[in-house]
Amino acid sequence: MKKAYFCDYEGVRRRRVRAGKITFWVEQEGEGEPLVVIHGGPGVNHQYFHPHLSLLADSCEIIYYDLRGQGGSSPSPQEDDYGLLQDAEDVEKLRRALGLEKIHILGHSYGGYVALEYATQYAEHTRTVSLCSVPIGESVEEINRRSDEIWNSLQKLHPGEDIFYLFYFHKPVSERTRYYNDLGRKDYDHPQTRKVLEAYERDTYVLHPYLAFSVIP
Repeated sequence: MKKAYFCDYEGVRRRRVRAGKITFWVEQEGEGEPLVVIHGGPGVNHQYFHPHLSLLADSCEIIYYDLRGQGGSSPSPQEDDYGLLQDAEDVEKLRRALGLEKIHILGHSYGGYVALEYATQYAEHTRTVSLCSVPIGESVEEINRRSDEIWNSLQKLHPGEDIFYLFYFHKPVSERTRYYNDLGRKDYDHPQTRKVLEAYERDTYVLHPYLAFSVIP
């Protein structure tokens, strides 16, 4: 089943950009030095950055995009061409396709590992790296155990509520925030996305030892 996808966030310049063998969904907002934003997951898309990240548009050009096979970006021609190294290489291909010389990078969650890998491989094209909610130094087992403990505690304290928002946000969220987060959550459950996630699970690349991290679940 082909995925129907469109991000209706206002105020951005949206287009599809061919970079290598993948066509990426790209949105650009603001003016100034380019900031490439890498979403978490894998399995979601960039939409949960809306609307709050727009606050940065006064000082830089924000470049949102969806990782290959996720959101509005096309899937890989080979079903196993997914993983951390491939995602970092895609950032470089996208940089060249957009005609950028040096980029700032912001990586959230899994996207933070992509940002670190890109900066390691392409330091000459990296201005700065910003990380948000990246569990550096934890194993997959430790991350899952800690997440399960928090999730179970929230369910006991707030039965019947939407635990997702309590888990990821520290204060009540606006309707617009809920709207764009819900779009990403629906995308996560799409059959095409599930196939992509299965490919990620087969990725055996291990990051540098000081990160103590391997496969993202």
